[in-house]
Amino acid sequence: MPFRNPADNAAASSAAAVVAGLFSPDDRHRLEHHGSHEWQGETLIEHSKWKIRGITLTFERHLTFSADGKELHIRERVAGPQGQKQADFTLPLS
Repeated sequence: MPFRNPADNAAASSAAAVVAGLFSPDDRHRLEHHGSHEWQGETLIEHSKWKIRGITLTFERHLTFSADGKELHIRERVAGPQGQKQADFTLPLS
């Protein structure tokens, strides 16, 4: 399903959340995931929290299409126990 701005449809929800987990008898393969997304103007913001091997990782991703729709601008921040990193890049679409 393509990304859609709820402003385009008054009945659409502006936020959603998901919770998932994969449990294993071996803690090395235990996985928990919590995620949500929301629109902020023309930008889709995705929040994601993962717990893998007892380590919590937090992701925040901003997706914004260029005015002409030919590029997708992505800003991603990842945080872990030793700090955080941020990256920005542009993906050509046509």
